Amino acid sequence: MDNLPLLTVGVTLIACVLAVIGLHVYASGREQQRALIDRLSRTGPRRSRGASGASGPSTAGCAGPPSASGSSGSSPSPGST
Repeated sequence: MDNLPLLTVGVTLIACVLAVIGLHVYASGREQQRALIDRLSRTGPRRSRGASGASGPSTAGCAGPPSASGSSGSSPSPGST
């Protein structure tokens, strides 16, 4: 076991490198958390729901349900003769 001191120094250096990397990751995570909390805690002007005040989705440009009499208009209805 002549390599025991070399192995001990190598393991110690690896542990120190991992500790430094861990501290950097921890610090950057805390910084990102503080930035997120700061962004979420800001208050700004409230946005309105729209000019018309409608709360539902807009249906402009959408086709409505088909009519009961048909869309062609050329065929006679059953009681129109």
